[in-house]
Amino acid sequence: MRLAAVAAQAAQAFRVAPGQAPGAMALVLPAEFFTRGRITARRSAISHGGQLCRGKQLELPHASIIAYPTREIRPVHGFRLCKICGQCPRKGGRARGCLRARFGTGHHRRGRANERTIPRRRRMMGGYGWRAPVTDTHQESRRPMAEPFYASKTEYVDRSLLGFARDQAGVVELNTDPIYVRAVDPDPRRQVGLLSGGGSGHEPMHAGLVGRGMLDAAAPGRVFASPHNRQVYEGSRAVAGPAGVLHIVKNYTGDRINFGIAAERLRHDGIPVARVLVDDDVATESQQTATGRRGTGATVLVEKLLGAAADQGAALDELVALGETIVGRSRSIAVASLAQTSPVTGKPGFELEEGELEYGVGIHGERAQHTIQRPPLEELVGRMVDDVVNHLPAGTAVFLFVNGLGGTTYIELYNVFAEAVDALATRDITVERSLVGPYTPALDMKGFSITMTMLEPDVESRPSGGWTALFDAPAWTAGYRK
Repeated sequence: MRLAAVAAQAAQAFRVAPGQAPGAMALVLPAEFFTRGRITARRSAISHGGQLCRGKQLELPHASIIAYPTREIRPVHGFRLCKICGQCPRKGGRARGCLRARFGTGHHRRGRANERTIPRRRRMMGGYGWRAPVTDTHQESRRPMAEPFYASKTEYVDRSLLGFARDQAGVVELNTDPIYVRAVDPDPRRQVGLLSGGGSGHEPMHAGLVGRGMLDAAAPGRVFASPHNRQVYEGSRAVAGPAGVLHIVKNYTGDRINFGIAAERLRHDGIPVARVLVDDDVATESQQTATGRRGTGATVLVEKLLGAAADQGAALDELVALGETIVGRSRSIAVASLAQTSPVTGKPGFELEEGELEYGVGIHGERAQHTIQRPPLEELVGRMVDDVVNHLPAGTAVFLFVNGLGGTTYIELYNVFAEAVDALATRDITVERSLVGPYTPALDMKGFSITMTMLEPDVESRPSGGWTALFDAPAWTAGYRK
Protein backbone atom coordinates (compact mmCIF):
# COMPACT_ATOMS: atom_id res chain seq x y z
CA MET A 1 0.00 0.00 0.00
CA ARG A 2 1.34 3.41 -0.91
CA LEU A 3 2.32 5.64 1.98
CA ALA A 4 -0.02 8.43 0.86
CA ALA A 5 -2.92 6.00 0.68
CA VAL A 6 -2.31 4.90 4.25
CA ALA A 7 -2.21 8.52 5.29
CA ALA A 8 -5.54 9.18 3.60
CA GLN A 9 -7.04 6.13 5.27
CA ALA A 10 -5.87 7.29 8.69
CA ALA A 11 -7.17 10.81 8.20
CA GLN A 12 -10.54 9.56 6.98
CA ALA A 13 -10.86 7.11 9.89
CA PHE A 14 -10.48 9.87 12.44
CA ARG A 15 -12.69 12.47 10.79
CA VAL A 16 -15.66 13.12 13.10
CA ALA A 17 -17.93 16.05 13.77
CA PRO A 18 -16.47 18.71 16.09
CA GLY A 19 -17.25 18.04 19.73
CA GLN A 20 -18.23 14.41 19.15
CA ALA A 21 -16.19 11.49 20.43
CA PRO A 22 -15.57 8.77 17.85
CA GLY A 23 -16.79 5.28 18.55
CA ALA A 24 -14.64 2.17 18.61
CA MET A 25 -12.65 1.83 15.41
CA ALA A 26 -9.75 -0.16 14.08
CA LEU A 27 -6.93 1.08 11.89
CA VAL A 28 -4.58 -1.38 10.19
CA LEU A 29 -1.12 -0.07 9.39
CA PRO A 30 1.02 -2.35 7.24
CA ALA A 31 4.58 -3.09 8.24
CA GLU A 32 5.97 -1.43 5.12
CA PHE A 33 4.69 1.86 6.44
CA PHE A 34 7.42 1.82 9.07
CA THR A 35 10.32 0.82 6.88
CA ARG A 36 10.32 3.40 4.11
CA GLY A 37 13.34 5.61 3.82
CA ARG A 38 14.51 6.99 7.16
CA ILE A 39 11.44 5.79 9.00
CA THR A 40 11.91 2.94 11.46
CA ALA A 41 9.61 1.00 13.72
CA ARG A 42 11.82 1.60 16.74
CA ARG A 43 9.13 3.55 18.57
CA SER A 44 5.37 3.85 18.56
CA ALA A 45 3.38 4.78 15.50
CA ILE A 46 0.17 5.21 17.40
CA SER A 47 0.20 6.72 20.88
CA HIS A 48 -2.81 5.64 22.84
CA GLY A 49 -2.67 4.84 26.54
CA GLY A 50 1.01 3.94 26.29
CA GLN A 51 0.35 1.05 23.88
CA LEU A 52 2.59 0.38 20.92
CA CYS A 53 1.38 -0.56 17.49
CA ARG A 54 3.61 -1.88 14.72
CA GLY A 55 1.42 -2.87 11.84
CA LYS A 56 -1.17 -4.34 14.19
CA GLN A 57 -4.87 -3.78 14.57
CA LEU A 58 -5.59 -1.54 17.56
CA GLU A 59 -9.03 -0.75 18.94
CA LEU A 60 -9.40 2.97 19.75
CA PRO A 61 -12.49 3.67 21.90
CA HIS A 62 -11.28 7.25 22.20
CA ALA A 63 -9.24 8.82 19.46
CA SER A 64 -5.82 10.09 20.38
CA ILE A 65 -2.86 11.29 18.33
CA ILE A 66 -1.41 9.48 15.33
CA ALA A 67 2.26 10.13 14.87
CA TYR A 68 4.52 8.66 12.21
CA PRO A 69 6.73 7.31 13.60
CA THR A 70 8.77 8.97 16.29
CA ARG A 71 8.42 8.78 20.06
CA GLU A 72 5.05 8.83 21.73
CA ILE A 73 3.51 12.25 22.02
CA ARG A 74 1.90 12.67 25.39
CA PRO A 75 -0.02 15.95 25.86
CA VAL A 76 0.68 17.70 29.15
CA HIS A 77 -0.89 20.76 30.82
CA GLY A 78 0.50 23.89 29.26
CA PHE A 79 1.47 22.29 25.95
CA ARG A 80 -0.09 23.95 22.94
CA LEU A 81 -0.35 22.73 19.40
CA CYS A 82 2.48 23.88 17.21
CA LYS A 83 1.39 26.99 15.27
CA ILE A 84 3.31 25.76 12.24
CA CYS A 85 2.21 22.16 11.77
CA GLY A 86 -0.96 22.48 13.88
CA GLN A 87 -0.39 19.15 15.60
CA CYS A 88 2.74 18.68 17.65
CA PRO A 89 2.54 19.64 21.32
CA ARG A 90 5.01 22.36 22.10
CA LYS A 91 5.96 24.60 24.95
CA GLY A 92 8.18 27.64 25.20
CA GLY A 93 8.28 28.06 21.41
CA ARG A 94 10.07 24.71 20.85
CA ALA A 95 8.44 21.61 19.44
CA ARG A 96 8.36 18.54 21.64
CA GLY A 97 8.08 15.40 19.53
CA CYS A 98 7.43 17.41 16.39
CA LEU A 99 7.71 15.11 13.43
CA ARG A 100 8.74 17.76 10.95
CA ALA A 101 11.46 19.02 13.23
CA ARG A 102 12.76 15.49 13.87
CA PHE A 103 13.05 14.82 10.15
CA GLY A 104 15.47 17.64 9.63
CA THR A 105 13.47 20.64 8.49
CA GLY A 106 14.33 22.72 11.56
CA HIS A 107 11.55 25.19 10.78
CA HIS A 108 10.37 25.34 14.40
CA ARG A 109 13.78 26.34 15.62
CA ARG A 110 13.86 29.19 13.14
CA GLY A 111 10.40 30.24 14.22
CA ARG A 112 9.00 30.21 10.67
CA ALA A 113 7.88 27.37 8.43
CA ASN A 114 9.88 26.71 5.31
CA GLU A 115 7.74 24.32 3.30
CA ARG A 116 10.40 24.09 0.58
CA THR A 117 12.58 22.08 2.98
CA ILE A 118 9.86 19.47 3.49
CA PRO A 119 9.80 16.71 0.85
CA ARG A 120 6.73 16.64 -1.33
CA ARG A 121 5.52 13.32 0.11
CA ARG A 122 5.70 14.68 3.63
CA ARG A 123 3.84 17.85 2.65
CA MET A 124 1.07 15.70 1.17
CA MET A 125 0.78 13.89 4.48
CA GLY A 126 0.86 17.06 6.55
CA GLY A 127 4.24 16.21 8.04
CA TYR A 128 3.67 12.54 8.93
CA GLY A 129 1.02 13.29 11.48
CA TRP A 130 -2.56 14.16 12.21
CA ARG A 131 -4.28 15.46 15.27
CA ALA A 132 -7.39 13.40 15.75
CA PRO A 133 -10.30 14.67 17.87
CA VAL A 134 -9.13 14.75 21.49
CA THR A 135 -11.55 13.62 24.16
CA ASP A 136 -9.81 12.86 27.42
CA THR A 137 -6.38 14.48 27.25
CA HIS A 138 -4.76 17.33 29.12
CA GLN A 139 -4.47 19.37 25.93
CA GLU A 140 -8.00 20.50 26.51
CA SER A 141 -8.61 23.33 28.97
CA ARG A 142 -8.70 22.57 32.65
CA ARG A 143 -12.06 24.33 32.64
CA PRO A 144 -14.94 22.90 30.61
CA MET A 145 -16.23 25.02 27.76
CA ALA A 146 -18.91 27.26 29.26
CA GLU A 147 -21.47 28.96 27.06
CA PRO A 148 -22.10 32.49 28.39
CA PHE A 149 -25.57 33.68 29.31
CA TYR A 150 -26.19 36.09 26.44
CA ALA A 151 -29.52 37.07 24.94
CA SER A 152 -27.77 37.47 21.58
CA LYS A 153 -24.44 36.14 20.36
CA THR A 154 -23.80 39.30 18.33
CA GLU A 155 -25.42 42.11 20.34
CA TYR A 156 -24.65 41.03 23.90
CA VAL A 157 -22.78 44.26 24.71
CA ASP A 158 -25.75 46.37 23.60
CA ARG A 159 -28.17 44.25 25.59
CA SER A 160 -25.93 44.46 28.63
CA LEU A 161 -25.84 48.26 28.41
CA LEU A 162 -29.61 48.34 28.05
CA GLY A 163 -30.03 46.26 31.19
CA PHE A 164 -27.47 48.37 33.02
CA ALA A 165 -29.24 51.63 32.12
CA ARG A 166 -32.61 50.25 33.20
CA ASP A 167 -31.22 49.11 36.53
CA GLN A 168 -29.40 52.40 37.19
CA ALA A 169 -32.07 54.69 35.77
CA GLY A 170 -31.58 57.29 38.50
CA VAL A 171 -27.84 57.50 37.84
CA VAL A 172 -27.29 57.11 34.09
CA GLU A 173 -29.11 57.23 30.82
CA LEU A 174 -28.26 55.35 27.63
CA ASN A 175 -27.96 56.86 24.19
CA THR A 176 -28.36 54.13 21.58
CA ASP A 177 -27.22 55.72 18.31
CA PRO A 178 -24.34 55.89 18.75
CA ILE A 179 -24.02 54.07 22.06
CA TYR A 180 -22.74 55.99 25.05
CA VAL A 181 -23.76 56.37 28.70
CA ARG A 182 -24.16 59.77 30.36
CA ALA A 183 -24.82 60.94 33.91
CA VAL A 184 -28.36 61.96 34.81
CA ASP A 185 -27.45 64.37 37.63
CA PRO A 186 -23.94 65.86 37.30
CA ASP A 187 -22.72 68.48 39.75
CA PRO A 188 -23.93 71.92 38.56
CA ARG A 189 -20.58 73.48 39.51
CA ARG A 190 -18.79 71.61 36.74
CA GLN A 191 -17.28 73.73 34.00
CA VAL A 192 -15.65 70.83 32.17
CA GLY A 193 -17.26 67.55 31.18
CA LEU A 194 -15.29 64.34 31.79
CA LEU A 195 -15.54 61.47 29.30
CA SER A 196 -13.69 58.17 29.19
CA GLY A 197 -14.19 54.88 27.43
CA GLY A 198 -12.71 51.69 26.10
CA GLY A 199 -13.51 48.08 25.42
CA SER A 200 -16.22 46.26 27.31
CA GLY A 201 -15.29 43.44 29.65
CA HIS A 202 -13.81 45.75 32.31
CA GLU A 203 -17.03 46.66 34.11
CA PRO A 204 -17.62 48.65 36.23
CA MET A 205 -14.96 50.64 34.35
CA HIS A 206 -16.03 52.80 32.52
CA ALA A 207 -19.83 52.95 32.32
CA GLY A 208 -20.17 51.97 35.97
CA LEU A 209 -18.11 55.02 36.98
CA VAL A 210 -20.46 57.51 35.32
CA GLY A 211 -22.31 59.69 37.79
CA ARG A 212 -21.95 62.55 40.22
CA GLY A 213 -18.40 62.90 41.47
CA MET A 214 -16.75 60.97 38.64
CA LEU A 215 -17.41 60.75 34.88
CA ASP A 216 -20.05 62.63 32.92
CA ALA A 217 -20.07 60.08 30.10
CA ALA A 218 -18.49 56.85 28.90
CA ALA A 219 -18.15 55.41 25.39
CA PRO A 220 -18.04 51.59 25.55
CA GLY A 221 -16.63 49.51 22.71
CA ARG A 222 -17.06 45.83 22.02
CA VAL A 223 -15.28 43.38 24.30
CA PHE A 224 -11.62 44.43 24.52
CA ALA A 225 -12.09 46.78 21.54
CA SER A 226 -11.92 50.55 21.28
CA PRO A 227 -15.12 52.57 20.93
CA HIS A 228 -15.75 54.18 17.57
CA ASN A 229 -14.75 57.82 17.26
CA ARG A 230 -18.39 58.75 16.58
CA GLN A 231 -19.36 57.44 20.03
CA VAL A 232 -16.66 59.58 21.62
CA TYR A 233 -17.60 62.61 19.53
CA GLU A 234 -21.35 62.49 20.19
CA GLY A 235 -20.85 61.70 23.89
CA SER A 236 -18.42 64.61 24.24
CA ARG A 237 -20.83 67.03 22.59
CA ALA A 238 -23.59 65.88 24.95
CA VAL A 239 -21.61 66.49 28.17
CA ALA A 240 -19.24 69.32 27.24
CA GLY A 241 -19.40 72.15 29.78
CA PRO A 242 -18.86 75.88 29.27
CA ALA A 243 -15.09 75.29 29.49
CA GLY A 244 -15.05 72.22 27.24
CA VAL A 245 -14.53 68.50 27.72
CA LEU A 246 -11.64 66.37 28.99
CA HIS A 247 -10.94 62.89 27.63
CA ILE A 248 -9.38 60.31 29.97
CA VAL A 249 -7.74 57.78 27.64
CA LYS A 250 -5.93 54.53 28.37
CA ASN A 251 -2.73 54.01 26.41
CA TYR A 252 -3.83 51.62 23.69
CA THR A 253 -3.44 52.27 19.98
CA GLY A 254 -7.14 51.98 19.11
CA ASP A 255 -8.23 54.22 21.97
CA ARG A 256 -5.65 56.88 21.09
CA ILE A 257 -6.68 56.88 17.42
CA ASN A 258 -10.43 57.07 17.98
CA PHE A 259 -10.29 59.60 20.81
CA GLY A 260 -7.88 61.65 18.69
CA ILE A 261 -10.25 61.71 15.71
CA ALA A 262 -13.13 62.72 17.95
CA ALA A 263 -11.02 65.50 19.48
CA GLU A 264 -10.24 66.92 16.04
CA ARG A 265 -13.94 66.98 15.18
CA LEU A 266 -14.74 68.71 18.48
CA ARG A 267 -12.12 71.39 17.86
CA HIS A 268 -13.58 71.93 14.42
CA ASP A 269 -16.93 72.55 16.16
CA GLY A 270 -15.31 75.09 18.45
CA ILE A 271 -15.50 72.94 21.60
CA PRO A 272 -12.38 73.10 23.82
CA VAL A 273 -11.03 69.58 24.34
CA ALA A 274 -7.95 68.08 25.98
CA ARG A 275 -6.66 64.63 26.89
CA VAL A 276 -5.09 62.88 29.87
CA LEU A 277 -3.32 59.69 28.77
CA VAL A 278 -3.10 56.96 31.42
CA ASP A 279 -0.03 54.69 31.10
CA ASP A 280 0.72 52.95 34.39
CA ASP A 281 1.54 49.29 33.62
CA VAL A 282 5.21 48.67 34.44
CA ALA A 283 5.09 45.27 32.71
CA THR A 284 5.37 47.02 29.34
CA GLU A 285 7.84 49.70 30.35
CA SER A 286 10.76 48.82 28.09
CA GLN A 287 12.45 50.05 24.94
CA GLN A 288 11.24 46.93 23.15
CA THR A 289 7.61 48.04 23.58
CA ALA A 290 6.88 50.67 20.96
CA THR A 291 3.59 51.79 22.53
CA GLY A 292 5.01 52.14 26.06
CA ARG A 293 3.18 51.39 29.27
CA ARG A 294 -0.43 50.22 28.99
CA GLY A 295 -3.26 51.97 30.78
CA THR A 296 -4.73 49.79 33.54
CA GLY A 297 -5.82 50.20 37.17
CA ALA A 298 -4.62 53.78 37.65
CA THR A 299 -7.45 54.86 35.34
CA VAL A 300 -9.94 54.40 38.18
CA LEU A 301 -7.91 56.61 40.55
CA VAL A 302 -7.48 59.27 37.86
CA GLU A 303 -11.21 59.35 37.18
CA LYS A 304 -12.00 59.60 40.88
CA LEU A 305 -9.58 62.44 41.62
CA LEU A 306 -10.35 64.41 38.46
CA GLY A 307 -14.07 63.96 39.04
CA ALA A 308 -13.78 65.52 42.49
CA ALA A 309 -11.67 68.39 41.11
CA ALA A 310 -14.19 69.01 38.32
CA ASP A 311 -16.99 69.20 40.89
CA GLN A 312 -15.06 72.05 42.52
CA GLY A 313 -15.21 74.01 39.24
CA ALA A 314 -11.63 73.39 38.04
CA ALA A 315 -10.78 74.72 34.57
CA LEU A 316 -9.72 72.52 31.65
CA ASP A 317 -6.00 73.32 31.87
CA GLU A 318 -6.05 72.75 35.64
CA LEU A 319 -7.60 69.32 35.20
CA VAL A 320 -5.06 68.40 32.52
CA ALA A 321 -2.14 69.39 34.75
CA LEU A 322 -3.60 67.51 37.72
CA GLY A 323 -4.33 64.41 35.66
CA GLU A 324 -0.86 64.27 34.12
CA THR A 325 0.73 64.62 37.57
CA ILE A 326 -1.40 61.81 38.99
CA VAL A 327 -0.55 59.54 36.06
CA GLY A 328 3.14 60.33 36.41
CA ARG A 329 3.05 59.22 40.04
CA SER A 330 0.96 56.03 39.48
CA ARG A 331 2.15 52.56 38.50
CA SER A 332 0.61 49.06 38.34
CA ILE A 333 1.46 45.38 37.87
CA ALA A 334 -0.86 42.38 37.41
CA VAL A 335 -0.64 38.60 37.69
CA ALA A 336 -3.00 35.80 36.65
CA SER A 337 -3.27 32.07 37.26
CA LEU A 338 -6.07 31.46 34.74
CA ALA A 339 -6.98 33.31 31.56
CA GLN A 340 -10.28 34.97 30.85
CA THR A 341 -13.00 32.99 29.08
CA SER A 342 -13.69 34.08 25.51
CA PRO A 343 -17.28 35.32 25.20
CA VAL A 344 -17.42 33.81 21.70
CA THR A 345 -15.87 30.36 22.10
CA GLY A 346 -16.27 29.77 25.81
CA LYS A 347 -12.62 28.72 25.99
CA PRO A 348 -9.77 30.33 27.96
CA GLY A 349 -7.65 32.92 26.20
CA PHE A 350 -4.42 31.11 27.03
CA GLU A 351 -3.19 28.07 28.92
CA LEU A 352 -0.95 27.80 31.95
CA GLU A 353 0.52 24.73 33.55
CA GLU A 354 -0.38 23.79 37.07
CA GLY A 355 1.43 26.08 39.50
CA GLU A 356 2.34 28.76 36.95
CA LEU A 357 1.51 32.48 36.91
CA GLU A 358 1.55 35.08 34.17
CA TYR A 359 3.56 37.88 35.76
CA GLY A 360 2.70 41.15 34.06
CA VAL A 361 -0.50 40.07 32.30
CA GLY A 362 -2.62 42.70 30.50
CA ILE A 363 -6.27 43.51 31.13
CA HIS A 364 -7.18 42.32 27.61
CA GLY A 365 -5.68 38.91 28.18
CA GLU A 366 -2.28 39.84 26.77
CA ARG A 367 0.29 37.24 27.71
CA ALA A 368 3.01 38.46 30.04
CA GLN A 369 6.66 38.57 29.11
CA HIS A 370 7.34 36.25 32.05
CA THR A 371 5.64 33.03 33.14
CA ILE A 372 6.82 32.14 36.64
CA GLN A 373 6.35 29.34 39.11
CA ARG A 374 3.79 30.41 41.70
CA PRO A 375 5.53 31.47 44.92
CA PRO A 376 3.87 31.92 48.34
CA LEU A 377 1.56 34.93 48.44
CA GLU A 378 3.82 36.94 50.75
CA GLU A 379 6.74 36.52 48.35
CA LEU A 380 4.62 37.25 45.28
CA VAL A 381 3.07 40.43 46.70
CA GLY A 382 6.47 41.57 47.96
CA ARG A 383 7.91 41.23 44.47
CA MET A 384 4.98 43.13 42.95
CA VAL A 385 5.28 45.91 45.53
CA ASP A 386 8.99 46.20 44.78
CA ASP A 387 8.37 46.42 41.04
CA VAL A 388 5.78 49.16 41.47
CA VAL A 389 7.69 51.20 44.08
CA ASN A 390 10.89 51.04 42.02
CA HIS A 391 9.07 52.74 39.15
CA LEU A 392 7.58 55.49 41.31
CA PRO A 393 9.09 58.78 42.47
CA ALA A 394 10.42 58.73 46.02
CA GLY A 395 7.87 59.27 48.78
CA THR A 396 6.48 58.00 52.05
CA ALA A 397 2.71 57.78 51.46
CA VAL A 398 0.59 56.15 48.75
CA PHE A 399 -2.93 55.43 47.60
CA LEU A 400 -3.11 51.62 47.32
CA PHE A 401 -5.55 49.97 44.92
CA VAL A 402 -5.83 46.16 44.89
CA ASN A 403 -7.89 45.25 41.85
CA GLY A 404 -9.53 41.93 41.04
CA LEU A 405 -9.34 40.74 37.44
CA GLY A 406 -12.80 39.19 37.50
CA GLY A 407 -12.40 35.66 38.84
CA THR A 408 -10.78 36.49 42.19
CA THR A 409 -12.84 36.55 45.39
CA TYR A 410 -12.84 39.32 47.97
CA ILE A 411 -11.29 36.90 50.48
CA GLU A 412 -8.31 36.58 48.15
CA LEU A 413 -8.15 40.31 47.41
CA TYR A 414 -8.10 41.24 51.09
CA ASN A 415 -5.36 38.70 51.67
CA VAL A 416 -3.38 40.46 48.93
CA PHE A 417 -4.17 43.85 50.45
CA ALA A 418 -2.96 42.78 53.91
CA GLU A 419 0.29 41.48 52.45
CA ALA A 420 0.77 44.66 50.40
CA VAL A 421 0.32 46.91 53.43
CA ASP A 422 2.88 44.84 55.36
CA ALA A 423 5.31 44.94 52.44
CA LEU A 424 5.00 48.72 52.18
CA ALA A 425 5.51 49.09 55.95
CA THR A 426 8.88 47.37 55.70
CA ARG A 427 9.82 50.06 53.17
CA ASP A 428 8.63 52.89 55.47
CA ILE A 429 5.69 53.73 53.19
CA THR A 430 2.25 54.31 54.67
CA VAL A 431 -1.09 53.74 52.99
CA GLU A 432 -3.10 56.96 53.21
CA ARG A 433 -6.15 55.71 51.32
CA SER A 434 -7.07 52.39 49.75
CA LEU A 435 -9.45 50.76 47.32
CA VAL A 436 -10.08 47.00 47.05
CA GLY A 437 -12.34 45.27 44.54
CA PRO A 438 -12.82 44.23 40.90
CA TYR A 439 -13.02 47.73 39.42
CA THR A 440 -10.93 46.94 36.32
CA PRO A 441 -11.48 43.25 35.56
CA ALA A 442 -10.59 41.31 32.41
CA LEU A 443 -13.88 39.43 32.09
CA ASP A 444 -13.40 36.45 34.47
CA MET A 445 -9.61 36.23 34.60
CA LYS A 446 -8.27 34.66 37.78
CA GLY A 447 -5.78 37.20 39.08
CA PHE A 448 -5.24 40.62 40.56
CA SER A 449 -3.32 43.84 40.07
CA ILE A 450 -1.66 46.26 42.45
CA THR A 451 -1.73 50.00 41.73
CA MET A 452 -0.07 52.71 43.76
CA THR A 453 -0.12 56.49 43.53
CA MET A 454 2.74 58.17 45.37
CA LEU A 455 1.52 61.34 47.12
CA GLU A 456 3.32 64.66 46.99
CA PRO A 457 4.03 66.03 50.49
CA ASP A 458 3.75 69.64 49.33
CA VAL A 459 0.33 69.01 47.82
CA GLU A 460 -0.98 67.09 50.83
CA SER A 461 0.07 69.89 53.22
CA ARG A 462 -2.17 72.44 51.50
CA PRO A 463 -5.21 73.75 53.41
CA SER A 464 -7.47 72.17 50.79
CA GLY A 465 -6.20 68.72 51.78
CA GLY A 466 -4.60 67.86 48.44
CA TRP A 467 -5.26 64.56 46.73
CA THR A 468 -6.50 62.93 49.93
CA ALA A 469 -9.37 65.39 50.05
CA LEU A 470 -10.20 64.63 46.42
CA PHE A 471 -10.16 60.91 47.18
CA ASP A 472 -12.52 61.46 50.14
CA ALA A 473 -14.95 63.62 48.15
CA PRO A 474 -18.42 62.09 47.68
CA ALA A 475 -19.25 60.16 44.54
CA TRP A 476 -22.41 58.39 43.44
CA THR A 477 -22.12 55.99 40.51
CA ALA A 478 -23.29 52.47 39.78
CA GLY A 479 -19.89 50.96 40.57
CA TYR A 480 -18.46 53.33 43.19
CA ARG A 481 -20.31 55.14 45.94
CA LYS A 482 -18.77 57.18 48.70
